[in-house]
Amino acid sequence: CDQITAFCASLERPVEVAHLDPGTAKLAAHGQELFSSVGCANCHPADLGSIEGLYSDLLLHRMGQELVGGGSYNDPPVPVPDAPDGPHPSEWRTPPLWGVADSAPYLHDGRAATLRDAIIQHGGQGQASSIAFQKLGEDDQTGLLAFLQTLRAPGAKAGAPIEAAEPVPTASPEVSAESLSIP
Repeated sequence: CDQITAFCASLERPVEVAHLDPGTAKLAAHGQELFSSVGCANCHPADLGSIEGLYSDLLLHRMGQELVGGGSYNDPPVPVPDAPDGPHPSEWRTPPLWGVADSAPYLHDGRAATLRDAIIQHGGQGQASSIAFQKLGEDDQTGLLAFLQTLRAPGAKAGAPIEAAEPVPTASPEVSAESLSIP
């Protein structure tokens, strides 16, 4: 355990990498504010104790009947009986979002191809945030997704291609955030 801990501590930590385009960077900054206001930060707080940029409370949360089962990539959802001394089948540990822009597919079993899909599929204790996200206007949804795409894996550089399944729209001084469409 000590050796694994030492190895993990030696790894470069994921970082927030700002978009090079000023318009997209501004959109992402607004998206970071929305991340908190729609409730995502309730389970995905930026900092946990002295660890900055984790974006997780590392707790188990009931995510609803829709996310029961599976458990590994490409496994179909299968109802699992309650274990009397274990977590409920709908409980999942809040994954850290650091590096999320480079880690598709999403959710515990990879059923969400995009960040948007992952947000929309939140149920149970995450359902209120999912609904709040879906009620946002297109520009605000795009901004929140642009913010998530700043959470890059170690070694990522500003302007490096984002491997996630949904591109961030770019903005220029001639294009306003209001004119951007959702990918």
